[in-house]
Amino acid sequence: MFEENDENISALREEIKKDFSPITPIIYTVLETAQSVVPECIELFNERCGNDSPDAGKVYRLLHPSLMRAIMQILLNSKNLKTKAVIDHDNYDIKADWERIILSNNGLAGKYADRNYRLLKALRSETIGNILPPPGQSRKKSNYYCNSHLQQFRMPLYPSEGGCELPKHNVIYLWDNPTANSVSLYLVCPKWGRGNKAVAYFIDPIEHPALSIRPPVEPDEIVRELDLEKLRDDINIVLNGDTQDESNENDLREQN
Repeated sequence: MFEENDENISALREEIKKDFSPITPIIYTVLETAQSVVPECIELFNERCGNDSPDAGKVYRLLHPSLMRAIMQILLNSKNLKTKAVIDHDNYDIKADWERIILSNNGLAGKYADRNYRLLKALRSETIGNILPPPGQSRKKSNYYCNSHLQQFRMPLYPSEGGCELPKHNVIYLWDNPTANSVSLYLVCPKWGRGNKAVAYFIDPIEHPALSIRPPVEPDEIVRELDLEKLRDDINIVLNGDTQDESNENDLREQN
């Protein structure tokens, strides 16, 4: 079992970030792309179905995350990050429980670096850093939050020649669209979840991939390579030359 203390949680955070560092920028880019495409899809939907319905706002709130999930799944699969829609129960009556099934499809599930991960819509809240969407009545999601596969793990009696591979903590990517032209992404390691309560080991915001790209040459390196004395002389020559040219032009005007 995972021994919980500040040092171990910090090590867990760094391990997960390292494991997912190759795909985190891809997921962020896919999220941005989906966000840019969804408005056109909804506009097309309104044209075909009419947008003057009193329930248009509710339809938009339900349709937007579903479209985001569908577009993100297509884009991720095209980049060989195979994901599947999350359905919370295997045996269900679609007539009796249709709304829950539709809402559960807003999540995507995948596996990378021997870790399970899910992409979930974040709760709309100003304190998103402290909130993990609760699992509700979903037993499957609750087991995922509680990392039940870690609790159920047993060392095999006769391990294979390659040794026994220990299971790893589950991971969640929480996404949100605070405004029409922006997205937010968080990396989460869930700890526990039951009903309307959920706890995470950490919820860390992910910065935009463009901000993590370092320039090929630092400004200080460029300045060190320059011969500042020569550069100063060149500038003086240019400036003096301009002054001399202006004087010659003035002389010509006076003569004429």
